[in-house]
Amino acid sequence: MLADRQTRRAVGVIFDPSRDFVESRDIPCNNWISWLIRDDKLHMNVAIRSNDAMWGFSGVNAFEWTVLQEMMAVWVGAEVGEASFFATSYHLYDRHYERAQTVVDRFFGISPYDFGVSPSPFTTAWGAFPAALDHWFAAEEELRRDPDAPLLPGPALADPFLHSALRLLRLKWGAGVWCAGQLREELRSLPEDDFAAAAYEQLGRTRGDLLDDVSQSGIHAFNAACRTASSSDGSRLKIALKALHARKNVSYAGSWKRRGERVSVLPNIARKVDRLEAFAQTDSKLEGETVLDTAIDLFVYAEKYRLLLAEDPDALEGDVAAGASSPFSDHDANFDYLVDEAEILAPEGATTSDQIALLLQRFETLWSSVEAGASLHDRQRMARDLAYESAILVALVAADDPRAVADFINHELKTV
Repeated sequence: MLADRQTRRAVGVIFDPSRDFVESRDIPCNNWISWLIRDDKLHMNVAIRSNDAMWGFSGVNAFEWTVLQEMMAVWVGAEVGEASFFATSYHLYDRHYERAQTVVDRFFGISPYDFGVSPSPFTTAWGAFPAALDHWFAAEEELRRDPDAPLLPGPALADPFLHSALRLLRLKWGAGVWCAGQLREELRSLPEDDFAAAAYEQLGRTRGDLLDDVSQSGIHAFNAACRTASSSDGSRLKIALKALHARKNVSYAGSWKRRGERVSVLPNIARKVDRLEAFAQTDSKLEGETVLDTAIDLFVYAEKYRLLLAEDPDALEGDVAAGASSPFSDHDANFDYLVDEAEILAPEGATTSDQIALLLQRFETLWSSVEAGASLHDRQRMARDLAYESAILVALVAADDPRAVADFINHELKTV
């Protein structure tokens, strides 16, 4: 690839028929790797005959081959491109079901990189790599013998990736012999990189006290966001909705209601409803925002409309908690109460298009009723209906596009 950056012949073959056609349970699963430079980016393709999702792909394959891709990119002077994996059989054994569910439950759509934690880059040139690798293995051997010994000086320490990997292995061997105080101090001394974040995550599984004293600010913020997302006081989506409202409430204050129900509030809701109608009719993307953005905005406006109506002395009770601060629509805690009470669930068999049609009907009824002078109690009931159906729409859109939901939660949790 150094001689010809357009070559299509950069291929590595892992399976050797002369050695691997034998009776064994240890036959190479990863069989073939190819690299391709396009637009100055190094892309990688990996062909796998059989891939265990738990111990194979997520346990080692995704890490080992993408690390190799980063190293290759340095050696050929290209940016890291896409990595594609082609597995003939991609499977999860039943003995791993419970562990896999735990992995899913503990992923909150965020990573340490979202909080300013940097990766440890590989920087060693090809010509210097053999010496750095020899030194790395010699240093690792010393660490196994004595994790308290200083790292063996040598070229591997000049490479951030290789150096961080040695630090991580020192923690691995030291955790078995060090007292809690020493382990905590060793963690606190680490540079703020993804290896340090991984160390806290791994060791914190059995020694949760280590997560209470994280000196690296980005890793601390990431851990705090994960704890918030996993708390029992609401779903991650609800937490993100509250964060969104709090953030916008600071920026926009009372502008959404400044000219009253008919001039400010309902027209704001109407714009969201109209955008959803356009999406349903054309099945096209909304310019400037996603369908999820619009559905969430509609839900937020509907709930705030309920709070505004509840401020009338003659309003029906039930839209705010006992002892709620007034004016009801000005306080985040009152909105949070309605979010906690909302059922953001997708009914079985419901579709996004049908739900949008139902919302259009609900809003048209509300709009015409307000224009005709409907009573406060009737408007409150219709506002509740609108908020209820909006919550269902959010759930349906979320089910249709889980990546968009993860991105939304990821963005909002960083503000918590």
